Amino acid sequence: MVDVWRVLHPESSRYTWRKRHPGIHSRLDFFLTSQSVVNNVNNADINPGYKTDHSMITLIFSLHSNPRGPGFWKLNTSLLTEIYYVNQIKSVIQETQNEYKDDESVNPSLLWEMIKLKVREKSLFMSKIKCTDKNGGNIFPKNFVKLLRCAIESSISGLLL
Repeated sequence: MVDVWRVLHPESSRYTWRKRHPGIHSRLDFFLTSQSVVNNVNNADINPGYKTDHSMITLIFSLHSNPRGPGFWKLNTSLLTEIYYVNQIKSVIQETQNEYKDDESVNPSLLWEMIKLKVREKSLFMSKIKCTDKNGGNIFPKNFVKLLRCAIESSISGLLL
């Protein structure tokens, strides 16, 4: 456990308790947190209390440390209405389970993380396919072939350079 105020203000001399006569003061009050929580504290301050000999310690926390933007993925739920997508995801899950079923070093939580990673990867790929079609409908087989053709052509042209 660490004193958050002291971590953020290592050189400051502020007190949380005062006795007016004969002028004694001390830091009796602390806000102790785990080391991992300290990273989420934006500010810590000691403010005078009202009608008390103790001062209050205020903390301002950042509860959302993952700002949205690049790197923050959210599933495009409209994909779930596409049978082709659902079948592809089922296939990805099964393939991932088969890939790691004989590996003793992979525990269930690591397997779950790998499945999520592969599903995210496939979902991003399928979202790009869906995004390229402006007409709607069951678009995956048609655009999948179109996307593969572009990938093959770009890899062949890369080999020729």
